[in-house]
Amino acid sequence: IDNVIDPADSARKIDDFMLDAEQGFTEEMIDTESDNQLIGEKISEWLSNICEQYSIGWDIYIKGGKYHFKVYKGTDRTYDQSDVPPVVFSPEFDNLIRSTVTEDITDFCNAAIVAGEGEGTAQRIVSIGDASGLDRYEGYIDASSVSSNGKIITLDTYMQMLRDYGNEQLKKSQQTIKVEGEIYANGVYKLNEDYFLGDLVQIENEYKISAQARIIEIIYSEDENDLSGMRHGRGGGEW
Repeated sequence: IDNVIDPADSARKIDDFMLDAEQGFTEEMIDTESDNQLIGEKISEWLSNICEQYSIGWDIYIKGGKYHFKVYKGTDRTYDQSDVPPVVFSPEFDNLIRSTVTEDITDFCNAAIVAGEGEGTAQRIVSIGDASGLDRYEGYIDASSVSSNGKIITLDTYMQMLRDYGNEQLKKSQQTIKVEGEIYANGVYKLNEDYFLGDLVQIENEYKISAQARIIEIIYSEDENDLSGMRHGRGGGEW
């Protein structure tokens, strides 16, 4: 809103740009504006990073001559739910042409030292993460941007702010299981009928390696024989 719909500088306003209600979820929306100071970042890149972190999507579409911005969450179509029929891509259903599985723990952390205000022995530091011994993958998080407003905020409150900031950063340092594959677009399930962009689907390859993946991108390729789709997503893995 502050950058497009009702900015302080009227020259930055885009006419006929509207904000739609959230679609597909009831979780409380996070007030990222109060927690982040953005200077020079591209709005689209920042939105994509935030949405990816919370497994939601955003879109701009034209209706009635106006630009509509919406935030949406896809439907869970995996085995873990019973509200809708599951959508499964597998050689067993003859709708998975090929697949590869890659596991990446390069940036994985489940614990961290979070360093806030101050220098040397006076620096405020907290440790987060319950893992121990060989199961502990510890990183360092620079939280110097977390301010106590000239020590107006109490020490206990500030230390909790450091923990909260650190835990949010840890979410970005998780193990990644990447599943890539090619499907038959005209197979058992039809795109935009049985599943949609943003949905969570079930993937199972010929080795019975199973993953839940969110559809975040659809790329079409067509030859004289068939229309196929390379689909990339993110969930328990990527697709």
